[in-house]
Amino acid sequence: MLQPDPYFPGAFEHPIPKQRKYHNPETANRPQNGKADPSDKVVSLELIGKPDYAGWLKKRGDTYRTWKSRWFMLKGVTLYYMNSPKDNASKDYINLIGYKIIQDENIYAGKYCFKAVHDDLRNFFFYTDSESDMKGWLKALMKVTIGRDPTAPVISSSNIPTIPLHVAR
Repeated sequence: MLQPDPYFPGAFEHPIPKQRKYHNPETANRPQNGKADPSDKVVSLELIGKPDYAGWLKKRGDTYRTWKSRWFMLKGVTLYYMNSPKDNASKDYINLIGYKIIQDENIYAGKYCFKAVHDDLRNFFFYTDSESDMKGWLKALMKVTIGRDPTAPVISSSNIPTIPLHVAR
């Protein structure tokens, strides 16, 4: 927040730094990957808990398109990232609902690249230096982003007729 300068109406002094507050993504009203209050991005590692998958990735920035190393933690359908695994809170997070994970070697020549693509929201681009790291991330991310309608019936690809379990007993 900027404070007005009493000697020059309309002019502003230096911004007052906002105290860093922790955020709970479970109860937030934050739009999916929308621009939000920067403090809304901060999630305590205690709140995240033990990640399903974690490791280093390079992520391309949205504004300047520079590549930065970030420590990523996948927990459920949320991908948190921070500057270092020693940080005590996330820098930001990505809600992966509605995203498709696609391997794409054309993103950065000579690296193992993939992207998270959404029809309506921002796309994210990542790379690793090793194929095994990329495969690990692809497996973990694809597992949580598989699109399936839980209300639709499951149709078997087998033509063998089955009987209900209570009949089989």
